[in-house]
Parts: sequence; structure tokens; C-alpha cells
Amino acid sequence: MLAMVLLALGLQVAADPPGHLLLVSARVITLDPARPEAEALAIAGERIVAVGSREECERALPAGVEVIDLGGRPVLRGFFDAHAHLMSGGLSLLELDLRGCRSLEELAERVRVHAAGLDTGEWIRGRGFDQSLLAGGEWPTRRAIDPVSEGHPLLVRRVDGHAALANTLALNMAGISEETPDPPGGAIVRDAEGVPTGILKEEAVALVARLLPPFDAADARRGVLLALAEARRVGLTSVTDHGGDPDVYLKLLEEGLLTARVSLWGELDGDLERWISLREHLAPRRGWLEMRTLKGFVDGTFGSRTAALFEPYADDRSTDGILVVEEQVLCERVIAADAAGFQVALHAIGDRAVSLALDSFAAAAEKNGTSGRRHRVEHAQVIRPSDVPRMRELGVIASVQPCHLLSDRRFAFQRLGAQRARDSYPWRRLLDGGIVLAFGSDYPVEPLDPLRNLFSAATRAAEADPTEPAYFPEERVTLEEALGAQTSGSAFAAGRERELGALSPGTFADLVVLDRPLDEENARGLLETRVYLTIAGGWIVYR
Repeated sequence: MLAMVLLALGLQVAADPPGHLLLVSARVITLDPARPEAEALAIAGERIVAVGSREECERALPAGVEVIDLGGRPVLRGFFDAHAHLMSGGLSLLELDLRGCRSLEELAERVRVHAAGLDTGEWIRGRGFDQSLLAGGEWPTRRAIDPVSEGHPLLVRRVDGHAALANTLALNMAGISEETPDPPGGAIVRDAEGVPTGILKEEAVALVARLLPPFDAADARRGVLLALAEARRVGLTSVTDHGGDPDVYLKLLEEGLLTARVSLWGELDGDLERWISLREHLAPRRGWLEMRTLKGFVDGTFGSRTAALFEPYADDRSTDGILVVEEQVLCERVIAADAAGFQVALHAIGDRAVSLALDSFAAAAEKNGTSGRRHRVEHAQVIRPSDVPRMRELGVIASVQPCHLLSDRRFAFQRLGAQRARDSYPWRRLLDGGIVLAFGSDYPVEPLDPLRNLFSAATRAAEADPTEPAYFPEERVTLEEALGAQTSGSAFAAGRERELGALSPGTFADLVVLDRPLDEENARGLLETRVYLTIAGGWIVYR
């Protein structure tokens, strides 16, 4: 029934333009220094036409418009997820879900149950396991999973997507044996005798992933619709998608089913001419669908110990992570993308990777004589203090995911050691250094919910245990600063601050209403806060 209601809503959006709407008895948090708060807001079509007193807003609209009394609830700019994988996140909902497994036995049981519903020979594909949650923090192996996946090749990705577990059948199909060398930028994990364990890291995952049957357009459409439904529920009205199929989004837009504005990202190592053509093709649809960013990878993740560090990991001195691209190749790609007018977003988690990312941005600025591209470092979880002013000088945006700390705090200190941990997740230091912060979720690595980001950024506390000490609390930001990073900061990062920044007349009517007040003194209440209303382009898309 809910799906039918949402479908009917989409068809209505496709058929008719939005009308007029008056929100009253509200606490409108504008993020506009000229008028930080107001009690009412008026919408005409897709735009906000007035923010202020009820009388001011009533004068901006014709008589007889729909009025919603919000009973003092807060009204905010619709949340903007600056870093997500919306389509792949939706597709992951169609796969085996291994999130939250607390033991190898639980993981194996989920695989067994899933396999029972498949035809013989059909692939088992899934995502979400986290070895740090398993007993002893040990990685699962193919030998543990072979008995419950017999007759099915299996590839299941770690929660961060940067490592995966393959069973013996899948390894054999890919031709991976003791003699197989590690691919550039990747690692085949082996036991003491040199035999592959089934764990593949970074570029090694592709050795098996290339054999997976591709999802078709119907699957992609279904996945995106599931992800958009979740986005509406958590108040997201704008979102990025790295790797999403533009044809699927264009079809949804034509049908009126695209209920969030989508910024598509292309691959930095892809066909540049293709991305230029797509950018031009989507330009007339800038209100709802655009493409201006190319994303590349420099390293991996802390959870997989593949984030690239200047010094070895404190809990495994045998490795300092993996650089998944050569420095010269990275610079060449960034220079070419910059020359073509693209914003570049580089996945860089470790301090060595962040430094290399900045080197490549500096090389592009020098080679092309460009500035103001708003290039981005994605994640930036460990940064040498000396690189913060470099980010400022280069105009680089820090696209970060505070929700990652909610998960990574289990192992971050052990991975990094006491001194280096002080330079991790340095949100306060970045803001004080003049760096624009943009918040995202990295969905499906973490849930889409932006309120988890606000909680983590404002408290640096544990999600489940309020008695656990905050993780380097001096790096907290205020709730207002966190809110700005999740809205106007993300809009700035996407080059859309004039349309989607502060709540002011003339901007898009993308709003979220929460079910309770925001409380700086009780930020833990954010974990219990729910979205009351989501409005995108003047339409109520979630109530």
C-alpha cells in the first residue's frame, strides 16, 4: 500500500506543477545571518517567496492557500548528502545483508539461509560484514564459508566496499591461486603457507567482481526507488551518486519520481569525452539532475588497513596501507579533468593519501592556471597539521562523514596510535583553518540518516553508550556548524549555494521539518529525533 501511495504521489508530481504552501507557527532556522530565525515561510511553485512573520508570508501568497501549522517544530533547509552511492546503496538492498554480524557463525548462517533460496550455480552477492565486530576481530575465510555456500560462487563485500570475501568456487572461477600475483593497488590475502584465504583488498576485489552478472536496468530502477524512499524519510532533498546510471535517473525525472536532486559523479579514470558529453546533456535539467564532478581513489580504508599512511599501522607494523594509483598517473588525471572544467573529488583517508591528493590539486592549478574549481578531499580522516593550511590555500573542500566515527571509534585509536589519533577526524581544526566542511553518509557504508552526522559532529560520543568518553572532544563542532555542513556546506561543495544554501526568498523550496526542537545542550536527543515533513521543490514528499 505504501508503495502504491508513493507511486501515486510521483505520478501527480509528473502531471501538475506544485502550488502554494504556507508554513506557520514554526521555528525556521534559516542559516542566513541577516535573519537567522523566523516564524513562517511561504512557498509558491518550486521556490520560497517569503521568510518572516506570518503576516509577511501571507502577503506573499494569494488567499486560500494550504496552511500547515507546525506547532513550533523546527524548519530547516532540506539535508544535502555530499557523499553517497545512492544507486549502489539501493541495489545493496536487493543483496545478502551482512551488516551487524557479531560472530562468524551468524555470518555463515545468513549465507546458508540466503543460498537456500537460490538456484544451483547462482551467485551469492552481498555486503556489510565487518571483521572488527567478529570475535577477536579476525577476518572470515573461504574455508569457513565454503560449507554453507556449496554450489554457489560467493563474493560479499566488507561494509566499506574496499575488501571482500570470496569462496573457493569463486576464486577458482577467477583463476586465483597461490601463484597469482597481487594486482597493482590491491592485495590477495594469504595464510602462512601462501594460500589465498578468500579475502581480497582494493583492486584485487575486481579479479572476482568482474565475473558477477551485471544488474539490469529494472534492478537499478528498483534499487534507486528504494533508496529515494529512505532519503525522503530522513529528510534528504539533495544527494550525490557516484556511479549511478544517468538513464535510470532521467527516466525517473521524466515520470516525476525523482524526489531528491541528484548530483552524479563520473570516474576520474574514465573516458573524459564521455563525461563532457554527459555534463552537457544534463545541463538543461540542472534543477534536479546534474553532473559536474569526477571521482578518483587514492587509497583504501582504516577498517581494511588499506588507508595510506606515512608510517605503518600501530596495530600492524607490516603495512602502511595501499596507494591504489601511482602519483604521476593521479596528477595526470587530475590535471586533465581540471582543464576540462570538472570538479575533482579524491577519496583519501590516510594522511599520506590526503597529502598526495593536495599535491595533485596543486599540480593542476599550476599547470592549467585555474582556481576556484572547489576540488574536494573525500573522507580526510587523518590529516597532517601542516596540510590544513595547504587545503585552505588551494581552496579544497573537506567532504567528511562524521557518522564514520560512530563505527570507526572501535578501532581507530588502535590502528593509529595515540599521537596520530589526535590528527584524526579533525573537524574543528579544519573549520578553524578556514576549510569548508561538507557532510555526507557514504551510504551504503553507513545509513543515510543525516541526524547521525549531526550527533557525531557535535558530540564525538558513542552512539550506543553515553558513558563512553568522547573521541578527542576538542574536535567537536557546534550543532549550528554541523547543520551548516549538512546543508549549505554541501550545497557550496556542489556549486549550488545560491539555490540550496540559506532559507531565503528565491531559493528552491527544499525543506525538512523535525518532530522536536534542536537542543545544543542535549545533542544525544538527535538520535531520537525523527523527520516530520520533507518538502522537495515545493512538493510534500514525506509526511
